[in-house]
Order: sequence, then structure tokens, then C-alpha cells
Amino acid sequence: MTTNAEQIEILRQGAEAWNRWREENASIPLALEGASLPGADLRKVVLGHADLQGADFEGADLSGAYLRRSNLNQARLKGANLCETYLKAADLSGADLSGARLVNSYLARADLRQARMAGVDLKNANLRLGILRGAILDDASLEGVYAAEADFREANLARVNLTHARLEEAGLLRVQMPEANLTHAQLKNADLRQVDLRQADLTAADLRSANLEGANLEGANLKSARLAGAIFRDTRLKGVNFQR
Repeated sequence: MTTNAEQIEILRQGAEAWNRWREENASIPLALEGASLPGADLRKVVLGHADLQGADFEGADLSGAYLRRSNLNQARLKGANLCETYLKAADLSGADLSGARLVNSYLARADLRQARMAGVDLKNANLRLGILRGAILDDASLEGVYAAEADFREANLARVNLTHARLEEAGLLRVQMPEANLTHAQLKNADLRQVDLRQADLTAADLRSANLEGANLEGANLKSARLAGAIFRDTRLKGVNFQR
């Protein structure tokens, strides 16, 4: 069986060499923890179920990679290209994804707890049932993201772009979202208790049956928002624009 060091050396040779080796050795468990490949070209690399805990892929190109159920706990992916990457049920808890690009990536059921994701680009990504509890996403772009039933509890989403995002039934308890752009966002049945939405733009957002108990919406724009059945108990509404 190949050792951790031997597998890392094969991976250093690039996606083509790695994928060929992987096809010939499909039964061998992937032990790549601690791999250091900053800036590597690993487009379309196959690393499903791999142990990549603590790996360094800063600035690497992993676009189109297959990383289903891979362990990327505490991995360094700062500035990496992860566009169209398949990360279903991957463990990215505690990972550094600051400034990474994940446009059109598939992250359904992925674990992103406590991940550092400031400035990340998740446009049109699939985060359905993802776990982003406590993640840092300030100044990130989640335009058009599909995050129904995702868990964002206590995450930082300050100034995030969530235009046309789908967040039906998402858990946003105590999330920090001041100055967020949620125009045309779908938030039906979402849990928005104690959320900070000061100065947020919720123009034409769908908040039907959403729970905003104890939330802070001071100075928010709710023009043309759909609010039927929404709960506003103990909600701070000073300066809110409710015009249609």
C-alpha cells in the first residue's frame, strides 16, 4: 500500500498522473493529510473520500475537481479556484476559503462550520442542507445560491450579496447580516430570529411565514417584500421602508 508521502508525490505530478494512478488503484484508501501543494494545477482531479485534513492548496486550481465526502478539515484553500467543484458532503469545517472562487460548485450537505470564507464567490452554488454554523462570510457573494434548509446559525454575513438567493427554511438564528443585499431573495419559512439585518436591502424578498422574532431591521428596505404570515414579535423596525 502506498504511504502518505508516496501519494502526495503522485499528486504533485498533476491531475492527469494522479487520476491515472487512482483508476489503477481504486481500492487504496487516500491518505493525503498535510499535503502541501500551494498554487498547484489540479483541474478535474479525482479525490473523492480522500483524507486531506490540514492540506495546503492556497491559490491552487481545483476547478471541476471531484471531492465528494473528502476530509478537508482545517485545510488551507485561500484564493483557490474551486469553480464547478463537486464537494457533496465534504468536511470543510475550520477551513480557510478566504477569497476562494466556488462559482457553480456543488456543496450540498457539506460541513463548513467555523470556515473562514470572507470575500468568497459562491455565485449559483448549491448549498442545500449545508452546515455553515459560525462561518465567516463577510463581503462574500452568494448571488443566486441555492441554500434551502441550510444551517447558517451564528454566522457572519455582513455586507454579503444574496440577491436572488434561495434560502427557504434556512436556519439563520442570530446571524450577523448588516448591510446585506437580499433583493429578490427567497426566505419563506426561514428562521430569522435575533438576526441582525440593519440597513439590509430586502426589496421584493419573499419573507412569507418567516420568523423574525427579536430581529433587528432598523433602517432596512422592505419595499415590495412579501410578508404574509411573517412573525415580527419584539422586532426592531425603526426606519424600515415598507412601501410597495
